[in-house]
Amino acid sequence: MKKFDISKVINFAIMLLCSILFAVIVEFLVFNNKMIFNGSTVKDNTYLNFTVLENEDSTVHLVSNNIQGYVDKICVTFGETMPDAYDIIINTEGFYGNSSKKVINAKPFSREKTDLVNVKSYVNSIELRFSNSIEIGAITVKNRIVFNIYRFIFFFFSSFLILLLFFYRKVIAGKLEYGFLMVILIVGILFCIIMPANTSNSWDEHIHFSKSYSLSFLDSNVKWTEAASLFARGKANFRENTYEERRKADKTIDGLNGLVDYDEQYQSPLMFAKVGYISQAFFLWIGRILKLPFHLVFILGRLGNLLIYAVCCFYAIRYAKKGKAIILVIALLPTSVFLATTYSYDPTSIGFSLLGCSVIVSELLDPGQKLSLKKAAVFTFSIILASLPKIVYCPLILLAFLLPRTKFRHRKQEKMFKLGIFIIFILILIAFILPSLFGKPLSGDPRGGDTSVVRQVRLIVANPISYARILISNILSRLSDLLFGKSIISLYGYRGSLNNNLYYLILALLLFAVFTDTKSEATNKSILLTQKIFILFIIITITALIWTSLYVRFTPVGSSVINGVQSRYFIPVLYLIALLFNTSKIRNEISNKVYYLTILCVPAAVLLVSIYQIMLKPLCF
Repeated sequence: MKKFDISKVINFAIMLLCSILFAVIVEFLVFNNKMIFNGSTVKDNTYLNFTVLENEDSTVHLVSNNIQGYVDKICVTFGETMPDAYDIIINTEGFYGNSSKKVINAKPFSREKTDLVNVKSYVNSIELRFSNSIEIGAITVKNRIVFNIYRFIFFFFSSFLILLLFFYRKVIAGKLEYGFLMVILIVGILFCIIMPANTSNSWDEHIHFSKSYSLSFLDSNVKWTEAASLFARGKANFRENTYEERRKADKTIDGLNGLVDYDEQYQSPLMFAKVGYISQAFFLWIGRILKLPFHLVFILGRLGNLLIYAVCCFYAIRYAKKGKAIILVIALLPTSVFLATTYSYDPTSIGFSLLGCSVIVSELLDPGQKLSLKKAAVFTFSIILASLPKIVYCPLILLAFLLPRTKFRHRKQEKMFKLGIFIIFILILIAFILPSLFGKPLSGDPRGGDTSVVRQVRLIVANPISYARILISNILSRLSDLLFGKSIISLYGYRGSLNNNLYYLILALLLFAVFTDTKSEATNKSILLTQKIFILFIIITITALIWTSLYVRFTPVGSSVINGVQSRYFIPVLYLIALLFNTSKIRNEISNKVYYLTILCVPAAVLLVSIYQIMLKPLCF
C-alpha cells in the first residue's frame, strides 16, 4: 500500500491560504485603498448640486461643479419614470494638468427607482445627459468600503490556479489531462459564479433552462416558481451593472418563490435530445433538495453542465495517443468553455465527440493492438451520446469502418462489430427522421419565419440539383468565417467577445498546436492518407447535414439563403479537421514541460483576462 504523504496535504493547504491572503490584500489595498486611506476622496453620501440646462433638441443636461476629488460610484434616484439609458460625462484632470472626459453609458437597474453607476475617477465636474425631461429626486456620491465577494472569488481562484500550475508542472508534463482539469474546473467555476444568474447570456439559454428544469421533475408535475417561469421565458435580465445591483438582483430572484401556472413553450418531440440536459437537471434537483436560494440552484445547474464536459475532455486527452495538445486547445477555446458553463446541450455534443474521436484515432494509430471491449464501448456510446442532442454528428460513428482487420481477433468479429455500428447508425437516423415527419414540428421553427419541414423536404426532393447549388454556395460563402472567425473561438454569447489581440493569440495557438503536436505514443506517427480521405468525407457529410437541418427547420420555404448556421456547430469536428493538416514530417523537439505548459497556460490566461474584462468589471464592480 502506498504510504500517505502528509507533505502534499500541507503544501495544498499552504497554497489555499496564500491564495486567500492574496485575494484579501487585492480586495482591500487595491480596490478599496481610496476609501481606506481617504486621501482626496469625496465623503460618502455627499449630495451633488446640479444646474439644469434644457437644449433646443429636447435633451436635458445636468451639470455639477461642486465636486473635487475621487468618486467611486454615484447613485441617481428617479421619480415615477426611469430612462432606458442616459450618458454620464466625467471631467477629470490628468497628470500634466490637462483635462479629459470619460463618457459612461448608463442603463438603470430595472427593478428599482435608483441607479448606481461606477465612476472610479478623480472628478472635477459631472454632467448627466437625458434624451428628454426626467424627474430626479437626488444624486449622491457613494464612497464606502465594500467587500466584493465576486472580486474576492476571482482573485482567489486565479492565484490558486497559478500556484497549482507552477507546483504541479512536472505532473502536467507527463499527464496533460490533469493540467486541463485544473484549468477547466477553476475557470469554469468562475464563469458559473460571476456570470449573471439569468438566461440572457447565451444562445437560446432560456429554452435550454426550461427543458432542464422540466427534466429535473422527470417532466411530470413540474412545479414552476415565479423565478423559474421568468427564466424559462428569458425575462429575468435585471441589467445589473454594479456589485450592489448584482446582489439585489439575486435577492429579488430568490424572493420570487411562489408557484405559478406555466406551460412550457418549447416542446420537442425528440425525447433523445434530453440526454444533453441530464447533468443540468440532476444538479437542479440537488439544489432543490438542499433548499438553496434559487440563484444558487441556477448556478448549480450550470456546474452540472461543466462537470460532464470536463470529464469527457479529460478522458479525451488521456486516451489520445496523438493530438493531446490539439484536443486541449479546442476544449479550452473561450467559446467552448463559455458554452460549458451555460444551459445548453452543445457541451454534451462537443465533449463526447472529442472523446469518441480521440479513442478511434488512437486505435487507428496502433493497428497491431487489438481493439478492447472497453475502447469499443467508449467510442460507440460517446458518439451516440454526442448525436442524440444533435443528429448531424451521427456520421462520426462511421469512423469505426476505418479500423483495419488487424484490430480484431478474426474476420467474424470484425464483421459483427462493423455491422453493429451500421445498425446503430441507421437506428439513430430512423429515431430522428420519423418524429420530424410525423410529429408536431411540421411547421419547423417559428423563429425562422415561414418554415415547414414537410414543404421544405418536398422542395428539396423535387429539385435536388437546385438545392445542391444553394447548399454549396452557402457553405463556400461562409465556411472560412465559421471555422476561423471570432464566433467559433472567442464569442461569449450575448456578453460579447475577446478583443482582436486575444482572438488572434488563441487562433495562433490553435494553428501552432495543429502543426507542432506531432508527439505520438502509438506505433504509427500519423494516420494514413486513405484514412484522411475518409475522415474528410465524414466532415463534409456533417457539414452538409448541419446546413440542411437548418434549411429544413429554420429557413423560410424556398429561400436561397440558409439561416441559423452558427460556428459553434463545428466545434465537435475541429479535432478531425486538425488531423487532416497534422503531419509527422514536422519534428517537435520541445520538452513536454515547456510545450504542454505553454499550450495550457496561454488559454488559461486568456480565459481569466476575459472573465475580468467581460464579466467581472462591467457587471460586478
